[in-house]
Amino acid sequence: MIAIIPNPVFNRQLFEKLNYDHYGLTDHEKIAKELIDKNPCTITVILDNLDYKLWRRKTYASQTKIELISRYHELIWEAFEDNCGHDQLKLNKIYGKWLKKYKNNDEEIMKKELETKYGKEVIKRFRNVGKNMQPRFKIKYERLYNLPEPLNRVDWRNSFDNIFIWEENGKKYYSRGGSGSSGARERNSAFIFGLSLINAKKSVPSHLFLYNDQNELLFLKSFPSLTVPSLDVGSNYFLSHEEEKRILKKVNFVDWNMWGNLKELTIYQGWYHEKQITKFSVEQNCIHFNDLNH
Repeated sequence: MIAIIPNPVFNRQLFEKLNYDHYGLTDHEKIAKELIDKNPCTITVILDNLDYKLWRRKTYASQTKIELISRYHELIWEAFEDNCGHDQLKLNKIYGKWLKKYKNNDEEIMKKELETKYGKEVIKRFRNVGKNMQPRFKIKYERLYNLPEPLNRVDWRNSFDNIFIWEENGKKYYSRGGSGSSGARERNSAFIFGLSLINAKKSVPSHLFLYNDQNELLFLKSFPSLTVPSLDVGSNYFLSHEEEKRILKKVNFVDWNMWGNLKELTIYQGWYHEKQITKFSVEQNCIHFNDLNH
């Protein structure tokens, strides 16, 4: 578990004892209504790319051995595709009949249909038949996300991880948004619009972090008012431009150069960056949160 070095501007309890929002709030007006008296706040973790030299180290990326089909079976499937003229509709129609016949058993289809039709032809192409009939393997590498559970999984297609937190009946709940999938963009937009409505009446604090290329979580800055990345706000969530501009008028937005590692952040006010609030260097402002195995 990650251990957060105590400091006067950050409360480590922010990451602790979180429960996932199983109700799935996805409407911005409902979010504003439901959460206005539940102490909402946001965490944004900007995601740098992992240093390429670290990908094969188990302390930085997990390694999973995945079994692949043999070269023999791969060539049998290619022969089947060739026979269908690479017509996907024709292939699906034939294979669909086999699925019904063999009750969705792909191994039976390979053995009784595909090997019977194409096996001998494929074997003629081999010099080492035994070797090419052996299963093959590959190693799947997945970068580690060293945040406390249950936050320790993330969609790495995202360039940032937005975590929305609130309190209810003595417990803390969270939802997540990002840019990696349509669902993540929808939740991200809904929560930002909803929290923006709350922020117009009472401030929604925000906390900004960097997960750097060494898998280190760095605390950058806390803001007393809603401050979130501008990327993809409004994506997969449809409001008029006039409504978006009205709702987001008092919100602060974070912008950065996404090419290469994060070096500098700029904070603007308003959806159209009407006013620059501040600009600061990541190197000068970050605080390291070392994993002390506590």
